[in-house]
Amino acid sequence: MTARAGIGQFIAWNGGCLFIGHHDRAIGEHAHQAIQLVMACEGTHRVRADESQPWHSYSIAAIPTRQPHGIDVTDADYGAVILIEPETREGRAIAQRFLAHGIAEVGDDETGAIVRAMFDRWLEGRRDDTAS
Repeated sequence: MTARAGIGQFIAWNGGCLFIGHHDRAIGEHAHQAIQLVMACEGTHRVRADESQPWHSYSIAAIPTRQPHGIDVTDADYGAVILIEPETREGRAIAQRFLAHGIAEVGDDETGAIVRAMFDRWLEGRRDDTAS
């Protein structure tokens, strides 16, 4: 059997991008320039700063630029990662508000509702595509 790394969609815009879909493997420790937001539709997702650290569950995790981290969304039906360039207005605002001390929980009721709406809309689009 061939393992699939994941299935989903990639959407890019000036200053960021979104990966949304399902992944069947944890992603090992890595780092990158972008600020990263990690979220799940249903189920849990976990993040850790490095492979020697325990996994932590978040409703929405924010990961600073250049922060080593691993992510595991295999227990979620669908997950999403939003990458934001730290030099953008949005990136600076996220870093200033949430990321002074490393990986942070940024979810609350309002952002949770936005995340649910994002997944609902994406899943609705997938149903429309398969019905054609």
